[in-house]
Amino acid sequence: YGVMGRVSPVYEMYLVAPASEAVERRDIRDLEEKNVQWAVVSGLKVFDHEELSLPRTHPRVWEYLSAKFEAVPTEGLPPGYELLHRRS
Repeated sequence: YGVMGRVSPVYEMYLVAPASEAVERRDIRDLEEKNVQWAVVSGLKVFDHEELSLPRTHPRVWEYLSAKFEAVPTEGLPPGYELLHRRS
């Protein structure tokens, strides 16, 4: 976001450390209130630890993104990453 001169819509830009339910609900609320239309996400494990993958550290956010967004085929992203766009 800094490179693009934009402010992150959620407090944590890198969702690596496990989050409490309250933090996840705040993040989802922020995504809704700020009408986020695009996201780049990875469900991969971090530092070779499966328990640090987004579906494990932020299961509610992962579920929200899976339900409200759809993957957009994109060339050039690292393996395991997806560009998501909010469903109409």
